[in-house]
Amino acid sequence: MGSIGAAARGLFYLQTRRPTDYGDDVLKKRVMAIWFALLVACTAVFAGCTANTRSRTTVASVPANGVVRKADFQRLQQSGGIAIYNGKSGGVSYSWTFVGPDIRKPAEADLHISYKPVTVSPNGTDTAQTYGQITLEQKGSYPGAASLRITVGKGWADGSYPFYAGKPGALWQAGTAQVVNGAATIRVSENTGPYLLAQVQADAVSSAAPPAVSSVPASSVPASSVPASSVPASSAPVSSAPKMPVSSAPAPQTIRVNISIRCDTAVQNWSSLSANKQDHRVVPANGVILPETSMAVKPGATVYDLLVSVCEKNGIQMEHKGSAAGEYIEGINNLYEFDAGPLSGWDYAVNGTFPGYGVSQYTLKSGDTVLFAYTCDLGHDIGAAN
Repeated sequence: MGSIGAAARGLFYLQTRRPTDYGDDVLKKRVMAIWFALLVACTAVFAGCTANTRSRTTVASVPANGVVRKADFQRLQQSGGIAIYNGKSGGVSYSWTFVGPDIRKPAEADLHISYKPVTVSPNGTDTAQTYGQITLEQKGSYPGAASLRITVGKGWADGSYPFYAGKPGALWQAGTAQVVNGAATIRVSENTGPYLLAQVQADAVSSAAPPAVSSVPASSVPASSVPASSVPASSAPVSSAPKMPVSSAPAPQTIRVNISIRCDTAVQNWSSLSANKQDHRVVPANGVILPETSMAVKPGATVYDLLVSVCEKNGIQMEHKGSAAGEYIEGINNLYEFDAGPLSGWDYAVNGTFPGYGVSQYTLKSGDTVLFAYTCDLGHDIGAAN
């Protein structure tokens, strides 16, 4: 910045001199030279700022031994950026995504996983069914919650699928996976697996017979788990599902989901923000408008319903347009589309995947984790470009 200031001062000085102080040709040449220096300096500064912004997202391969060092997670936590680690196991591709602000306790982590179809009997005695088994190598907790994306194959239709932890005869729901184009994305904070990904879409759970479930101690069940009576059993058509004990408990009145609202890209592109939005009451310095928050919603609630509820509860401004068939989020916390350029606006992800359709069209399942993220580059800077 010093070179820009010096060039500007020189230009001001020369332009205020009388023509007689220098020959006209000499004066013109010096003014043109200083203008050129200013242009070069500004270009260099802009390029440096752009490189700094893009460097906040790093992409690397999972190390050969699977272990990412504690120091790497410490740097990620301090930078507030995004780290993506790509790996392959037995011909199956997978990808981990860690976000700096979600790193709670930096420590080394083993990112090796394996995936394979397995055929097991859910209650240990009845008809065997097919699941996708996900095995994690990490011992205990990860440094922070992360999204894990695994290629499961084209045999899986797009949609939401429950996944379970435990052993046959003692399963409990650990969360919900979102499958898009043959890849399943789950949210993981610790290894309570191996996990079984059921080939029954979550919207069919209510009509499918549940597998037998053991009485798992409350302390061992993550927040995203749901009552045993909601665990489905079969990948076969519902009419042919094996008969198993069904709980007589009434249907749940609410389900638990998680939501966070972030504007990290607006922080990173502060100079691109409209002048009246360069305010930390609108764009918090840490990029967090709402930290991950657990909410109770009615079964059948949409992402839009959840956003309205959490904003009302926490006093966060939100504006939308459209109808119940297609709501569009214009602004949250007074940060609106186009406030950081022509490619800026709000997008959302569920369980680490950006669905690409309206917030009022996505029906939530128990254990879902929703992220509303502000983009300054039409989704490219938050992983939603595709």
